[in-house]
Amino acid sequence: PRVASNQPAMPAVRAAPPGPTAVAAAKPPVAPPMVRDGGWRLQLGAFGDPNNARKLWGQVGGRFPGRSVSYVKQGNLTRVLVGPYASRAEASGACGGVSPCVPVSK
Repeated sequence: PRVASNQPAMPAVRAAPPGPTAVAAAKPPVAPPMVRDGGWRLQLGAFGDPNNARKLWGQVGGRFPGRSVSYVKQGNLTRVLVGPYASRAEASGACGGVSPCVPVSK
């Protein structure tokens, strides 16, 4: 025999149909500023151990957005050069507290 329940029957619950999914519009990539090559670079250091040259760039590279680093072997030293810059004045202005930081021409 079945025993009747004292609790009222639960109404069936329907899941709401999925609504439209909002898709965020992708932002276009931000292009780095145009860089004119006037033949100027910044020398940030010269190291007997090339690993130290790379280590320096790892520490200060974020201060030079849109610029490229070059490691130039000269004798027993590896120079760290950053650029290009359009003029000596532009290169000097980019030092921003990084020392040593010497403008050099190609």
